[in-house]
Amino acid sequence: GADGLTLIFTRALPAVLFEPAFRSRFREKFGEEPSGTNDLRIAEVRCDILTDFLTRVRQVAGKRPLTLTIPGDGEEDRLFGLDVARLAKLGVVDEFLVSCDRLSPWTKIDFGKFDFGFFRRATAGTKAKFRVLHWRWWEGFEPQNLRKSLESGADGLAVLAKTDSYLANFAVGAAVAKNNGSALLSGAGSIAV
Repeated sequence: GADGLTLIFTRALPAVLFEPAFRSRFREKFGEEPSGTNDLRIAEVRCDILTDFLTRVRQVAGKRPLTLTIPGDGEEDRLFGLDVARLAKLGVVDEFLVSCDRLSPWTKIDFGKFDFGFFRRATAGTKAKFRVLHWRWWEGFEPQNLRKSLESGADGLAVLAKTDSYLANFAVGAAVAKNNGSALLSGAGSIAV
């Protein structure tokens, strides 16, 4: 069986738009229809719906870890329905892999301006881990960025790399433990460093 579940939210947020179930829940909660896309109550209902969904996923996962890969703008995540602090506090998510990008518009976050503090605060005092996700094709493997991730208070980092092999393009994931600096690489095979 599977060792855990990872849901990737870095390409298609918001996951909840204005479907009938959303509109019904909004009317139940506020007694009226949503009034345009700038209504902050929309984010609140999106967060309720995604938290309920992820709670059901957590139940299906049982004791296996649940990981979310999310964009690196915590405020934007919440507007799109991912309330990182609530998910961590409720114990729904075991690990957040936080990418250095935003979705509206889809842009890279300058690593020097990445808000590590938001994710540290959101996961503080919970079992949830916060790891910074580095994409080789997006930012390269800049040693200073990898070091800054570990020095920032993140619980570790994850690296996603695409090979340049003409035989195949496949993803290699690496998790570097903050405490001992060890790495486990997986792809065509596994290599422990």
